[in-house]
Amino acid sequence: MPSRIDIYFPGVERMLLSPSYPGLNAAVASSEEAALYRERYGEIGPHHTLFTLEPDLGSFVIAGVMQWYQDQGGYDDVSVFGRFD
Repeated sequence: MPSRIDIYFPGVERMLLSPSYPGLNAAVASSEEAALYRERYGEIGPHHTLFTLEPDLGSFVIAGVMQWYQDQGGYDDVSVFGRFD
């Protein structure tokens, strides 16, 4: 049975996202990626983390934390994190 993965970033400070991803590799940025981010966009706020979603900062999220949950829910089913409308 196919599954879905919901990713939740509370406390977002800044983000650069693509409309869709054929695959997703979300990770805490390396020190090199964080330095590149600071050169391009400025400082990362206190209590925030840079999460990379694509190489070379093609997509990223700066947020407090990243949480994820995998289940067998459908695309339109309510997330385990609740409704966001």
